[in-house]
Amino acid sequence: MLPPIVRNSWIYTLTELSASIIGAAVFIVAGRYLGPVNIGIYSFGLTIGMIGAQVINFGFDKLIMRDVSRDIHIAGDYFNRTFILKTVITLFLIGLLVLLVLNLDYTRLKSIVVIIASATVFVYSYISWLSSFIRAFQKAEYEAYIRISLRILNFAGGLFVLITGWRLIGFSLSQVLSALIIFIIGYLIVKKVFIKRPFSFKVSRSANMLTIALPFMLLSMVSMLTYHVGTLMLNLIMGDYHTGIFSMANKLPQTLMFFPAALTSAFLPAITRYYAESGTGEEFSNTIRYALKFMTLIGFPITVAFIMLPEQICVLIFGESFRESGIPLMFLGISLTFSFNNAILAHSFIAMGREKFILLINTFGVILIIVLNLILIPIYSYIGAALSIAAAELLKLIVYFVKLHINVRLSSRAVSALIKPLIAASLMAISINYINSYVGVVISLLTGGVIYIAALFATRTFDSRETAIIKGLVGIETAGKDK
Repeated sequence: MLPPIVRNSWIYTLTELSASIIGAAVFIVAGRYLGPVNIGIYSFGLTIGMIGAQVINFGFDKLIMRDVSRDIHIAGDYFNRTFILKTVITLFLIGLLVLLVLNLDYTRLKSIVVIIASATVFVYSYISWLSSFIRAFQKAEYEAYIRISLRILNFAGGLFVLITGWRLIGFSLSQVLSALIIFIIGYLIVKKVFIKRPFSFKVSRSANMLTIALPFMLLSMVSMLTYHVGTLMLNLIMGDYHTGIFSMANKLPQTLMFFPAALTSAFLPAITRYYAESGTGEEFSNTIRYALKFMTLIGFPITVAFIMLPEQICVLIFGESFRESGIPLMFLGISLTFSFNNAILAHSFIAMGREKFILLINTFGVILIIVLNLILIPIYSYIGAALSIAAAELLKLIVYFVKLHINVRLSSRAVSALIKPLIAASLMAISINYINSYVGVVISLLTGGVIYIAALFATRTFDSRETAIIKGLVGIETAGKDK
């Protein structure tokens, strides 16, 4: 029987993969029907909603995963208190959003869509809140049911309204209604299966929870702004069309973030337990090292694909009207491997209780992005927004790794292990560059991927323990026994 972390890692991976692919399909179909300007408006609304959703979440998700995974008996208390707090915050933000949008010089269409799209993200935050309890109990199959059902309903509803000619407002309404339906179902499941405690609420204890969760909220806010402040600033500086071009380019890297999201869903509860039991011992450090290597091996070929064939990929997936998304996609692709590893490193610090350090680094990264955007967007538009993200992610990776190495003493293999994957990625790039003149983008990418995988095995990138990990799905337990 597979250990819980192995089983959950694969369920989370398949869930994130399925949900991300279907979610991307929704956005792709919408882009093809609505075009860059309407997608720019909708993306702007989603970004406003994401900012509000971080306040609604208030860091509760990570607090729940951290604390309830240590003691499941507090789940009922956390469920009741966080639900009331989230509801109060949500009602306040909805009122504030409506007042703000109605007093801005937006068209009627943009005002309505911004409100609906923001409300959709607000509901998503409640679904994420439910998922945090499921993850704390390590019952990944329940989250799979909820997340995949949500995306299927999103896709079906969105496709229906677009085909029937409802356009942007109809599409926006389909997304928020789908989210509300799934939230109600998910709430009933979590309440019945995991939460046994009757409803109760104490103001003093809830105020204390807000204080404890505040660092998590600030951390989530700055993490979200890293990838979405560019959308906000582009819309304010350059308008809806430029926002739409950038949003489509940004959609692919964001979709592929399901890889670290899936791994960290099982990684954080496990590594938190390792740290509580033995500090920064061998099991803790080996788990981090294997997770970093896993993310790098996945990130390299994706980055190569986005560097070598950015315009072709955008035209293939989004259509000719989004050809301009190719150049920003190239720079966002470069940052993707950095982002994959930053997710692992950040969660390692969370496990050690170093949330303030992560907040400091991410805040500096967001400030850097904002400054660079103010300089680059007026000159290079969406290309400048992509360059800003790549620069910030690289800087964060360097700081995270150096600091973690000081605390944990990762072995020199963590750096030397990059050499063979770099060779494999180089061979992939050379093959794509050569055959792309003779075959289409799909065949070029498939051939390059086969060459990359073959090169990894030819150079013996995986040792015997890592091969066992692959055969054992994620095999974190094996990593913990590595010496």
